[in-house]
Amino acid sequence: MPPLTFETGVELVSVDVSVVDKTGLPVRGLTKDDFELEVDGASRPIASSLFVEQSAKSGPPVTEQFSTNEGAAGGRLLMLIVDQGNIRQQASTAFIRAAQRILDDLGPGDRVALAIIPGGTVMDFTPHIASVRAGLVRAVGSSPAYGSGARTSR
Repeated sequence: MPPLTFETGVELVSVDVSVVDKTGLPVRGLTKDDFELEVDGASRPIASSLFVEQSAKSGPPVTEQFSTNEGAAGGRLLMLIVDQGNIRQQASTAFIRAAQRILDDLGPGDRVALAIIPGGTVMDFTPHIASVRAGLVRAVGSSPAYGSGARTSR
């Protein structure tokens, strides 16, 4: 008599989750017991959890010669849109500093696009953060400064 055989298997599915606190910072120290997973209404066991750091040190190194999707690590896409008409004339440096802080947190796998409107620079998504920084410096607020006597009528 041949031995009885039957097929069995285990299916593991990877699920990416972003957990941030009220200030937008990643929540660290979570374990698999901190999560619940349901598929079609049925509870599923969680085999493991792993915190993955996304920082300026992650991602492939940037080359200045060319851009390619080969070896892409799935970094983030960020588009900065600067509306010069709604920035006070004397406040340009404040928004540039704020944008620079955002750029400081990007890694080599991330890409940034820049649009300065109206009538300004438009840059496609690029991993070359330095060129985006240079483009930001060209943005100039054109809204009248507070207390300049300019009034809006309704």
